Amino acid sequence: MENLTKRLTAKNIAVMGLLLAGQIILTNLLSYQVLTLRISFTFIATYLLAAWFGPLLGGIGSVLSDLLGTVLFSKGGTFFWGFSLSAFLGAFFYGLVFYKKPFTLPRIIIAVLINVVVIDLLLNTFWLVLMYQSPWTIIYARAIKDLILIPIQIILLYIVGNNKQIQRLGKRL
Repeated sequence: MENLTKRLTAKNIAVMGLLLAGQIILTNLLSYQVLTLRISFTFIATYLLAAWFGPLLGGIGSVLSDLLGTVLFSKGGTFFWGFSLSAFLGAFFYGLVFYKKPFTLPRIIIAVLINVVVIDLLLNTFWLVLMYQSPWTIIYARAIKDLILIPIQIILLYIVGNNKQIQRLGKRL
């Protein structure tokens, strides 16, 4: 616990706030959604949050982002705790894979596959079925979307993670 409180400096809280704002904007304003399919680049902000601040703070930050995004941008929908759990787990797994560890292509692939297949395809589909009584057949359309997004996410995380300015910023936190 002491380690967590040491990392919560004013500078780190400000950076976390910017990353949470980034998650909210990427999820609610800069995404494309049709029915149960959403395409967004939120994973970039989530990766940075978890890689820089670790699994626990990354997960908590993602839950806060989900809650604030729901409050600020709810389009007639209701809050559902399952998606907050998914947000926590997604950032938590990014943190487990990247926090204070070497940034490598195999780690990127592992993190993307866990987040896309386990969290998005399986868990979020379960939440949609549970919440809207949707048929499980929605998993097919979601699987096609995820198959397209896997290589895109791998490439973008590779580019972002290898960016020298982003690496320098991460080392200063």
